Amino acid sequence: MTIIITLIVIAVLLALGELVVPGGILGILSFLCLCAAAYFTNQEYGMMIAIAVFFGSTVLTVVSLFMFFGVLKKMGFTKGVFLNTSVEGKSAGANADRASDDLIGKEGEALTPLVPTGMIGVDGSQYEAFCQTGYLDKGNSVQIIGRDNFRLIVKAMP
Repeated sequence: MTIIITLIVIAVLLALGELVVPGGILGILSFLCLCAAAYFTNQEYGMMIAIAVFFGSTVLTVVSLFMFFGVLKKMGFTKGVFLNTSVEGKSAGANADRASDDLIGKEGEALTPLVPTGMIGVDGSQYEAFCQTGYLDKGNSVQIIGRDNFRLIVKAMP
């Protein structure tokens, strides 16, 4: 009986170690310990008890993982590992959804150098743009001549 309990405890500890040192080896060893515990249970108590021990210890391991994962998230040294905040707002490409065909033909200004991709300003909004001529300096006037998925296609104004 002590070997069975010891193997289950070792399996739980190895699974918890897998959270800290990922790679799969500790998880595989944990699974093998659970199988060994089920084997020794089958030898002493029979197949039905062995199946119950295997599934019960698997559930115990999974619950322990979730509890330990929650504790790890709250520890100070893991702040760089877990994402605790979300980003609000839109990406620059999100304006391209609003960039319908009515922008084609309008003029704007290069907010960043277009090499060949950069940001332009049109009617107070920022859009990602692709310059057909290649390089265009910041501050130059551009004309929108088309759209390509999430960016506008522009050309330099003479």
